[in-house]
Amino acid sequence: MTITIPHRPCPNCGARSAKKILEWSGFNQYEIWGDAPDSLKLEIARCKDCGMVYAINSDEVDMSNDKFIHHRPAKEPVPAPSPRLDYHRAQLNMLKPYIPAGARVLDYGAGFCNFLRAARERGYEVEGINPIRYAAEWAGRVLDIEVHPVFGMDFETDKRYDLIVSDMTFEHLVNPRGNFAKIRNLLAVDGVAYIEVPNWHTIKRLRRGVDCLKDPTHYNYFTPTTLADMAQREGFQVIRKAPTVGRSPARKILKSIVNALGIGTCSVLLKR
Repeated sequence: MTITIPHRPCPNCGARSAKKILEWSGFNQYEIWGDAPDSLKLEIARCKDCGMVYAINSDEVDMSNDKFIHHRPAKEPVPAPSPRLDYHRAQLNMLKPYIPAGARVLDYGAGFCNFLRAARERGYEVEGINPIRYAAEWAGRVLDIEVHPVFGMDFETDKRYDLIVSDMTFEHLVNPRGNFAKIRNLLAVDGVAYIEVPNWHTIKRLRRGVDCLKDPTHYNYFTPTTLADMAQREGFQVIRKAPTVGRSPARKILKSIVNALGIGTCSVLLKR
């Protein structure tokens, strides 16, 4: 069924017609949403023009992400043990040829700063953005890492960054293209950006079913192709699409195969 969208157009190309492909409700397992999910319903459609998959019913669903600002975990988090950092160390190994020694690094959606901890180990100057005020305060108090408690579009600074990383953030954003533009403006002239999001065509979805991606805070569902397309629409050049990140030679070979098939990591490495 093709529908004309009266509210949210395609976040990638702006088209206003799409084919509805599924409907999700019942999100009570998500702590950040409290008791509200009983009546929450996400309608997911695919854009007829560019193939982007996204939530279309922005008038019925709170897409402001304001709930993130006041979110507080049930208990005080502790820094992840070193083995949890291995993937971010592998990411940095992949990124090393593109950034200078002592690079200035910004994590655009820093979470609890695992990537920034790994980057600081390498001697990089690190800084983050996280609209969850508790998480930003925790990062300064526990890790001595500066995290700004704002949404990315509200972040203002005179600094420019050699590397900006956004790991599992763009799927949550109401205006992902605007955030691509913001990141491009924050980059140094020779800076690079690395963006990673869940893959709509992930092998996990093929094995476990589409509900493995069900999340009331996910409004955008990317593939490597639509992620790269969106970045290019905001002036980026794609250095690599789905670059392989692996913690061992065997894992790198396996990941390179699934990435080549488009069912692995959904990521792009970009330059201005």
